[in-house]
Amino acid sequence: MRDLLHIDFIKECDADHEVLRYQKTARKLTAVTNNELKGTGITSVQFFLLECLEDGISHKEILERIGAERTTILRNFNLLINLGLVEKNKCGNKVKYQLSTKGKNKLRGAIPIMEKLHRDVVRSENEYMGEF
Repeated sequence: MRDLLHIDFIKECDADHEVLRYQKTARKLTAVTNNELKGTGITSVQFFLLECLEDGISHKEILERIGAERTTILRNFNLLINLGLVEKNKCGNKVKYQLSTKGKNKLRGAIPIMEKLHRDVVRSENEYMGEF
């Protein structure tokens, strides 16, 4: 995993336009995260959706926090429902999503992986910034 976040990848992006460099880094980080989460059966977007549901935030706040398109969020909610990780309930004319017990367990199992990734990303970032 360390090779995927290696400082040389970030450096090679420096020659590109600044926005492109960030886009490439974001795609690479998403790929790394999804690869690390592969054993859990969920993706990074799904992890963050489960985490948002556990935090009890609104649908609008989920869109803002995750920064994904509405269709991406809805598609992933449907996948999580099909996996039995999320329950969908109607409250009048609104839809409310909540974690199932299985979803809570899945989230708890993925948290240590995400915490390790966070530490690795911070370490890589600090190494990169230390070279300036």
